[in-house]
Amino acid sequence: MKNVILALIFTFPIYSYAQSGKAIINNFQSSNYGQTNRIESFIYLSNISVSSTTVRITFYDKNGSVVTDGDDSSFAGLLRAENVSSYSDNNSEYSLQFVLGSNKSTRVSIMNPINTDIYGYAVVEWMKEDAQVQSLASYSLIGHSYGYRVYNGSTGYYSIPINNGEPF
Repeated sequence: MKNVILALIFTFPIYSYAQSGKAIINNFQSSNYGQTNRIESFIYLSNISVSSTTVRITFYDKNGSVVTDGDDSSFAGLLRAENVSSYSDNNSEYSLQFVLGSNKSTRVSIMNPINTDIYGYAVVEWMKEDAQVQSLASYSLIGHSYGYRVYNGSTGYYSIPINNGEPF
């Protein structure tokens, strides 16, 4: 009887099992005081898994408030993301959410259009919920972030590693 139960357990696939992970980006900044004095932050993420992944990014400003945009446009406004589907940035609990296809990459940007500074940290989370998961993924994304600064005609970049460059 024990062998029959074990055989049944290993024969049937696992149904509706959610997988997830997250990483913290310790710094972002965005300010715009004209073409010769601005700072922008970019996050590059790649989905290294075999299925689409839902990605949620929450930017927290200097006061701990969630940075929001509210236009639900991936190519305009304060928050932007390229090469994604099901984009949303109209939520008070997170800054933006989207689906990133298998083996695809995106560039997320925070581009402040007004004369103020926005800075703080960000949390990147990923989630999957497959109808039939044959093997559980311990990671889905790999990424890197950087800052870009223009000041009086000089341009500079600084690197912000995500998860020490390891998949998460």
